[in-house]
Amino acid sequence: MLVSVVVCTYSVDDYQNLIEAVDSLLQQAYQEIEIVIVVDSNDELYQRVVTDYGSQETVKTILLKENVGLCGARK
Repeated sequence: MLVSVVVCTYSVDDYQNLIEAVDSLLQQAYQEIEIVIVVDSNDELYQRVVTDYGSQETVKTILLKENVGLCGARK
């Protein structure tokens, strides 16, 4: 069974925390995982995530062009 984990983020300042979270998810023993990173209106952060995780098939990145906040990013 595929498990999807959604990680919502906004600030480039929290990039190290995002790296730790995604790397931790990638190291899990359960292999049927899809990680969806939702970047809420921050092109610079989006580019960094795509650059760092673009080769990972299990990581999908979505850029919201408009700041919708945490609740909106989870929809």
